[in-house]
Amino acid sequence: LHHMCESLAFGRPQQRAVLKTPTRTRRRAASLESLDVVGGETNARLGFLPRGDELDGTIGRMAGPAILNFLILPLVGTVDTLWVGKLGDPAALAALGAANQVFSSVFFVVSFVPAVVTPLVAAAHAAGDEELVKKRVRDALWISAVIGATASVCLGLAPRTALSLALPKDAAAATWRQAVTYLTVRAGGMVPAIMAF
Repeated sequence: LHHMCESLAFGRPQQRAVLKTPTRTRRRAASLESLDVVGGETNARLGFLPRGDELDGTIGRMAGPAILNFLILPLVGTVDTLWVGKLGDPAALAALGAANQVFSSVFFVVSFVPAVVTPLVAAAHAAGDEELVKKRVRDALWISAVIGATASVCLGLAPRTALSLALPKDAAAATWRQAVTYLTVRAGGMVPAIMAF
């Protein structure tokens, strides 16, 4: 370990240190070195990831929008909670919490399309079939729209049934009334939310 630290600090070759490490460590180092082929260059002294190469840049460019996309739903709930909390009405805040939980739960149950479609799109792209890629994406958008519309209609027509999963039946009438109103209005955003997901 001492030799490896010295090698990293002073830029000396790590060959001597690797030879003195156990077999399991040497195998791990060999595995890490083999990963370097994915980046397009062979680097015998690969000791950590990421390396700042083209592949890491691609992952970074894709990660930013993906993270923002995943943050949209919780951010909407946070903003709603902020403004409803400013009203100073505990019943309204309780109603919002219950309705928001129901909406989020239904959304995550029906938002399985990306998990199914992503491998299909990747396979078509890897095969170089751009027409099939477009077809897969188009199908995913249509399926997402239909599923989102179905969930939206169900929440809009039966908000009390959905809210009974999160709101006690003996809750105040004002809480139920506001929860039903919020969920009915928010249900209209299910289609764009699931299509963007």
